[in-house]
Amino acid sequence: MGFFDDLVLPEEPVEQMPLLRLGPPGEDAGRFAPPLDWFAPALLPQRAVVGSGPHVRVVLTGWSVWPDGATLHLSVHRKVRRQKIPSGRQSGLRVGLELSDGRRVTSLDAPRQRHLEWTSRDGETVSAVTRQAVGLIPLDGSRSSSSRSVFAVPVDLYLAELPPPGGTGLVVEWPDEDVPETRTPVDASALRAASAGAVEIWPGIEPPAPVGEPGSVALVEMGGPPAFLAPPTAPHRQAELEQREKERRRYVPRADWEDMSSHDWNDPR
Repeated sequence: MGFFDDLVLPEEPVEQMPLLRLGPPGEDAGRFAPPLDWFAPALLPQRAVVGSGPHVRVVLTGWSVWPDGATLHLSVHRKVRRQKIPSGRQSGLRVGLELSDGRRVTSLDAPRQRHLEWTSRDGETVSAVTRQAVGLIPLDGSRSSSSRSVFAVPVDLYLAELPPPGGTGLVVEWPDEDVPETRTPVDASALRAASAGAVEIWPGIEPPAPVGEPGSVALVEMGGPPAFLAPPTAPHRQAELEQREKERRRYVPRADWEDMSSHDWNDPR
């Protein structure tokens, strides 16, 4: 007798028609989201309080490491729940990584336009343009909502690359909760070494044969990252910040006329 035989009744087999077949990873696999369909990540624990305010703690719990990227796992713990603050405030939780090559990757990086193309069932090429988050990309935390506490909320952020070797820092700030800018060291070498432990689920998978099957399936899921996470910079705001920085640099003393244009001579400063 099988292990479950005394718990279930025999049923007639059901013919299952394929809805969509998985193919090998494309060029964009892992570029904007973790490559969940093809790999199981290596888990690298790292536990530390990376941000602290009067009523909140931001805790780093570890990393899921993919062949070419990593998911940062944070947990936000409160001891007081107040009236909901309107979402979309850039004074919400801010998270960033300071890489050894001088680059800064953050959850505030302005989204870019992403061009999508796919082939429909009738063979026509369909294209669309969408706003694509970049930098530290917030992932949908609603899938684990059944295990959420009233006072603890998970925050997952995806980095579509492995940090280069050398000193790397995790930077957290949350003005709305009086959490000052706080830096925590990250072992980039350990992340890069852990990437070798990611398991490929379907090695050598063949492209699906298009035999009457749809070329794409749209999945609509409700949810998203926690509302207290500061959103990326809006395009018009990003342009304003760039203009401000350009004006600031115009007045930095320098020994030559580099970057001077004709209209700059009209400015007495």
